Amino acid sequence: MREHTAETIVTTATDHLAINWRPRGIDKIDPLDGRNVDDYGPWRYSIDEKLETDAPLYPTERAKVRYAIAKMKNPIHEAMQTWVADTRHVTFDELMDEVEHFMGFHLQGRRAKKELQIISQNQGEGIDEFYHRIRPLWQKAKTPESDRVDQFLTTMTPGLSTSLLSKSYDRVRDLLDEVRVIEDRKKDVSHRHPRQQRGPALRESGRDNPPSTVVAKPSTTRERALLQTTNSARLPQSLGRNMA
Repeated sequence: MREHTAETIVTTATDHLAINWRPRGIDKIDPLDGRNVDDYGPWRYSIDEKLETDAPLYPTERAKVRYAIAKMKNPIHEAMQTWVADTRHVTFDELMDEVEHFMGFHLQGRRAKKELQIISQNQGEGIDEFYHRIRPLWQKAKTPESDRVDQFLTTMTPGLSTSLLSKSYDRVRDLLDEVRVIEDRKKDVSHRHPRQQRGPALRESGRDNPPSTVVAKPSTTRERALLQTTNSARLPQSLGRNMA
């Protein structure tokens, strides 16, 4: 009779579970080509979710490595396939480390910190648009929450931040909610009082284009007669000066 050890019992149970397991994880993962480092995060999340949800289908490190490589395309697919073949016994974590090195993932934080040094809200850019632009940089740079609050407050437009500079916030989300209210109310004011905005523009336009001088023409017979008499009186004086 075959002796059943603890190891054989676990292996048999695992094989039985894998045979009867129906995949539950999402398998529609866009293949990673390794060109854009920003693609790695979403791709890695999807891979981890699949391997965790359908763990019975990937009981060994080699099975996990095969699945991850199957979700790649050139140029990184061929590079990782060759690396695994040369290295032989590779764990899933080791493969991911090699993928990150191939894509320069470790430089993301440094690049994000450089961008954060010069970032600011653009004129005409909504506060939500600015937040969506700066938030990924904070994540890559691993910026502490207190520093995020200070930077967000000092890089938004003065029209939004001036009334908030003396306040304290523990979280960026609390600051963002208050700025959203300010921005929304400013839009309401601009909509309800449009003339106050047009007034300065009209005054500036008047300075650039001064009113032209208009000479009134005589409209009555008497006015025309008086004008003719005046011109006749001036004519001899003009002729006298020219003869002299």
